[in-house]
Amino acid sequence: MTNSSTPSDPSGTVPIRFSATFAPNDSSIRYLELPPDLLALFESKSVGDLTLAFRGPKPGTHPDRNVTLHTDNATYLVREVQTSNTVLTCQATKTSEGEPELQVVYSSGNYLEVTHVPPPRLRETLRTVLVGTEWHDGRGVEFKHVTVRGLLREVQASEAELLNELKRIHAVEIFGYVRQLELDYVKDVLTLIVTTAVATDLDVNNLSVADMVDQLREDVNPAIVRHVMSECADERLVGDRVKLCATKVPAMYAQALLSPLGLGASMSLIDFEEQWQASVPEPFQCDHAQLTPFSLTVPFDPATNRPATIHYLPANELPGTIADRLRLLFSLRNQWPRDEIANLVRDLTLDGSDKACDQLLVKQAKMIKQGGQVLFGPRRDMSTLR
Repeated sequence: MTNSSTPSDPSGTVPIRFSATFAPNDSSIRYLELPPDLLALFESKSVGDLTLAFRGPKPGTHPDRNVTLHTDNATYLVREVQTSNTVLTCQATKTSEGEPELQVVYSSGNYLEVTHVPPPRLRETLRTVLVGTEWHDGRGVEFKHVTVRGLLREVQASEAELLNELKRIHAVEIFGYVRQLELDYVKDVLTLIVTTAVATDLDVNNLSVADMVDQLREDVNPAIVRHVMSECADERLVGDRVKLCATKVPAMYAQALLSPLGLGASMSLIDFEEQWQASVPEPFQCDHAQLTPFSLTVPFDPATNRPATIHYLPANELPGTIADRLRLLFSLRNQWPRDEIANLVRDLTLDGSDKACDQLLVKQAKMIKQGGQVLFGPRRDMSTLR
């Protein structure tokens, strides 16, 4: 092995030489380039307080997917990057004469780039893994045993991100196992909560979760009551009391009507409005603004005499990658107003801001300015999207 060194001089130059244990092909050491937020986390915690996990696809499956790094509440994409110059890791030591020197103990021509990203394909993976865990009316006997810990081994997401997604798709932990509630059953439980409150002269703007759990204990599992009240609450009041949301409650009934249609499917807007208004219990009222997060309304077209329709497009069932999602959206409609399509891709951005949505759409779709309005349409070749 050839040693190289730079003589010490008054300017403070320190000689560098290769260590006797130098191993250029040591695979036990890798360089990581950390983003500022992750570096700050590393620097703010001691080793024993920091929990990190690397996850990737199972061997032999999905070779196109990258490894991800996870903290307690965030996901980072890990990619190998080649460098134009060799990177050296040096250890500060002293020569036999007591002079300071640096010994090269490791070198590499690549490093791992770490980038904050939304959990890749979380929804698609959960949709597959949770098949067989559905909870229809609380009386199912046989079901697939899936735990939160087991799901963490299946998905590339942090624990906090997984729990948030489970809550959004109405998956509840019951007796230690994750059970996915069917939307129609969630609606039935919500109806039971509202009608029980009205029948017993309780204020839907100030309900005790514990009291409602006790009243419905014989009919509904307590974890399900807590979940439905939490998902339909406008805000938490003092203690365990909640105010049922004037927007979320009618929206839940609308979703229950539309979900049997299937993703992207539609029905007559007039028929939908009649059924929706008939299903929502007093004192709640229907408003079209409540439909925005999970549907698309296409107005009457006088040119073709096509009646107004409503399409079912819930965020938690849309494809989890921007490429797959845009292919679906542009198959339903060739051009989208900026605000409408931004709402349908917002969850794929890191911060959900309008700026982040615009940046994503400009990169992945074609922006069109028409009559003072900004529209987005498909690229000429959508197959190149990734």
